[in-house]
Amino acid sequence: MAPRFCLCHIDKDMYGWPHFLCSAEDFCGLKSSLLGGGVNSWWTGSGLRSCVSMSCFFLLWGEIPYEIGNLQNLQFLRIQNSNLGGIVPPSIFNISTLREVALANNKLSGGIPSSIDVGLPNLEGLFLPNNKLSGIIPTSISNLSNLVMLEFGSNSFSGSIPAEIGNLPSLVYLLLPNNSLTGSIPSTIFNMSTLKGIALYMNNLTGQLPSSIGLSLPNLD
Repeated sequence: MAPRFCLCHIDKDMYGWPHFLCSAEDFCGLKSSLLGGGVNSWWTGSGLRSCVSMSCFFLLWGEIPYEIGNLQNLQFLRIQNSNLGGIVPPSIFNISTLREVALANNKLSGGIPSSIDVGLPNLEGLFLPNNKLSGIIPTSISNLSNLVMLEFGSNSFSGSIPAEIGNLPSLVYLLLPNNSLTGSIPSTIFNMSTLKGIALYMNNLTGQLPSSIGLSLPNLD
């Protein structure tokens, strides 16, 4: 009989993917800060298709497999502080159940798809700092109405900050430091009363801050 897991928490050093999860039934989550090894299609075995949360924080390398898009129940994808390279698979941006994507501190490249809003209607957090991502920030990101935190710091994003970001009704943190962004800071951002944190330093932005910034951003920390 296949093993059944609700949450598998690996708290001992393990080299490589835990094979026993590939055939597990009713598997809904993995959490590990000690899992190490290469990334491959074991992630997407039939036993993982019910997975809701995947959190790995150390020593993974390789590329994220395109087949990860088969995990159509996934809500939380956190793979941070590793050596993952290659592009972020477009299939990730079509997992409509996702609420959080956190891929910080890797070596990921490529850009953000222009249709990001279509495939991720429930997204609340998008954390991609300290990678090698590039290209523009798509205006469609403004259609992610549930987005609370947007963090793209220390990448190579270029172009202007979309004025449409100011339309995000729930955004609390906008963190875009250390990129190659140009132009002025959209005035719409200074009318987002929900914002608690803005970080735009180490870019090539121009212009001045509005004199009424304290009034229009009452919750800014």
